[in-house]
This record gives sequence, C-alpha cells and structure tokens, in this order.
Amino acid sequence: MKNLHEAREMAEKCRKICDEIEDQIESEIIEEWRAMKHDWECDVTRPDPYKLIEKRRSNPSHPR
Repeated sequence: MKNLHEAREMAEKCRKICDEIEDQIESEIIEEWRAMKHDWECDVTRPDPYKLIEKRRSNPSHPR
C-alpha cells in the first residue's frame, strides 16, 4: 500500500509538471503532437513521436 500511495503522489507531481510545460507551448503544437501520438498508437509503422530526431550538419573535416 505504501508503494501505491507513493506512486499516486508521484503521478500527481508529474501531471502538474506536464501541465506547466504544456502551458508554455502553443496549443496548436500540443494538438499536433497528440495527433501524432494517436496515429502512432493506432499504427506503429508511422513515425514514433517519442523518438528524438537529430539533425546534424555535415562537417567533412570532423570525423564521426
């Protein structure tokens, strides 16, 4: 029961943090992300919205 109580408290803290972050982002972006998440949950062959995509500049003088 102690673990369940702690998990509920942590979930509430995380929800508040998420709400604060969402308040700082344009609602159109939030809705776009939610749509991507929904689409991916329905069809995992679509792009994974949880995967970070890095854009790298090509620098021929710098070895990888």
